[in-house]
Amino acid sequence: MNIATSSSSPSAAFWTGCESTWHDLGELVLGDGWHHTWAEGVWADEENIYVIGGGFNYNTNRNEAILWYRPIPCLADFNGDGFVNGNDYDDFVDAWDNNECIGDFNRDGFINGDDYDDFVAAWEANC
Repeated sequence: MNIATSSSSPSAAFWTGCESTWHDLGELVLGDGWHHTWAEGVWADEENIYVIGGGFNYNTNRNEAILWYRPIPCLADFNGDGFVNGNDYDDFVDAWDNNECIGDFNRDGFINGDDYDDFVAAWEANC
């Protein structure tokens, strides 16, 4: 997991290295009243992912600290629909076969049999 701030339109984002995993935290979580957000750190415990940063709150007309958090997703729920089923398996295999960035399940920078094995183990364990 990584944090970033877009230079074209300053906004904190959470991502795992692939364009399809980019989540604009300002837009996704805070709504319209916040702009020019930034991220400074990321960590996780057993249940949640946390991102610390800040942003400009137009409602209060000042910069404010922000702590974003969300539950750690089940990695075997590859399509993020809340269920671990054959659709996740098919979607992963398609990404893996097509050498797409999200096919790097273990995030080691390579798309290979280790990713396939790691995904299958997570899928069979239902997370």
